[in-house]
Amino acid sequence: MSDDNTTPVVVNVHNQHMPYLEALARSQGMSIGDVFVMLAMFAADGMRRPGAWERVWLDRAFESSWLASMEQVPDVPYAQLRPKQ
Repeated sequence: MSDDNTTPVVVNVHNQHMPYLEALARSQGMSIGDVFVMLAMFAADGMRRPGAWERVWLDRAFESSWLASMEQVPDVPYAQLRPKQ
């Protein structure tokens, strides 16, 4: 799930959470790194697309305070958001 257009990120995960991430990765035939990439894609989709199921997930996890850092994408015929420029 990697390409040349990526940014490396180091994440420290508490040991008690690792078995859950490992089980999730195994169940999908993925690496734990790929699980984090997928979760990042879900988060970005939820921020970008107001009607997406991921938006509900984000609102439950982070409430909706993050919306203040977003703006409407101009000249897009449907509601799409991006981080404020």
